[in-house]
Amino acid sequence: MAVDWAGYGYAALVASGGVMGYVKAGSVPSLAAGLLFGGLAGFGAYQTSQDPKNIWVSLGASGTLAAIMGKRFYNSRKIIPAGLIAGASRGSVADCKRVLCESTMSPCCFSTTYLTHSDCRRIICETGVTSGLTGFVLHVSTMP
Repeated sequence: MAVDWAGYGYAALVASGGVMGYVKAGSVPSLAAGLLFGGLAGFGAYQTSQDPKNIWVSLGASGTLAAIMGKRFYNSRKIIPAGLIAGASRGSVADCKRVLCESTMSPCCFSTTYLTHSDCRRIICETGVTSGLTGFVLHVSTMP
């Protein structure tokens, strides 16, 4: 079993960002969000270290942070903290996508019968979609 050092580093970055937000600005929401998402990312890294195909907690935490901090970066144009966390989260999502596309598991594990395994793999792995959750959203939006 390989240790997910990148995942643990990402978790430490997120948690330390929350602590720095509290220390510098007295922001309790930054502390709470940093510790919550850092803890989730650390748990996801632990799960990935135990089973490399178990990426779902990591994908959920990093995808959520990528969206939230990406929007904050777009609005503020401040590299620290929004741009840094958005970029690191995007990298973590891309790593989850790599694991997903290199494995034999279905990217649309939440799907029922509307999209086939090959359709999900094509949407997520070949078209540049960077989140398995996007495949699920596409699945839901194509339901009759």
